[in-house]
Amino acid sequence: MAERWSWLPQEETAVAGPEHRRVPAWSPVVVSAPGASSTTFVPPSLGKDSDAPVERTEQRQSDRYAVTRDILVRHGGREWMGTITNLSLGGARLRLPEPNVLAMGDRIQVAFSIPTHADKLTATALVRWRVDRGVPLFGIQFITGFRARETWALGRYLEQLRREG
Repeated sequence: MAERWSWLPQEETAVAGPEHRRVPAWSPVVVSAPGASSTTFVPPSLGKDSDAPVERTEQRQSDRYAVTRDILVRHGGREWMGTITNLSLGGARLRLPEPNVLAMGDRIQVAFSIPTHADKLTATALVRWRVDRGVPLFGIQFITGFRARETWALGRYLEQLRREG
């Protein structure tokens, strides 16, 4: 079973597989396999209406790969150029130039290019999380937009990254 690296936002604790371990801010965490579930614990300062930590369980459907790709983000009549910092078939982590421009649950339009496809890939995405501590980062899930050939090209690109990694 191949290892896969996953990055966690600041101040989170990771639980990966049978081991429980605390990781410092922006540390990599090894997650064992595609579709493996991982759990993160959000510190009380990020929880809603409570001093107790909030538990959040994630079920990744596809592997994530570290990349640096430009992305155009549209929402509410505004546009921003940002950077994709990790990418999978199901979503991406974005770095945007301005904090507080997107909220969790926002539906956004995205467009980005990859070397295995001549045209830009465009999709509607859902903002799943955000961190606005110094560097505004956003986790998005692609929900509509990719056609079959775009999905195939994205899969091919991610496979190239896996082989190079």
